[in-house]
Amino acid sequence: MQIPQELQHYEHPTLIVVGDFEHAVIHLAHDKDLTEVATIEAPELHQPDTEGSVTIGGGRTANPSTDVDEGARRVRYTKQIVDKIVELQKSNDIQSINLIMPAEMCRRLQDGLPSNIKTIVTKVL
Repeated sequence: MQIPQELQHYEHPTLIVVGDFEHAVIHLAHDKDLTEVATIEAPELHQPDTEGSVTIGGGRTANPSTDVDEGARRVRYTKQIVDKIVELQKSNDIQSINLIMPAEMCRRLQDGLPSNIKTIVTKVL
């Protein structure tokens, strides 16, 4: 894919990370070219039996282990994205990173990036 002439602002190799809480796509932009270099999906939900527990008196109680822990899942998802950014930065001499994600994911990514890569995050949308 080529970026139109009037929108070209990628003099140096730039990673553009676009995503949400489930999927992320990483593009490499340089000069006129925009190339998709990685697609990352959040880990699957591992949810135990959702029927609940039955007590001796015949009543039902909720099984607390059926609650989905989105926080732990997002930690794993964030780590996958951070690892891919670090790998791509090393192999492509990336000089700028743009994050286009929900605010929580942008914060999680920035917190998870090594300090030398945090400094090249130039846009957060």
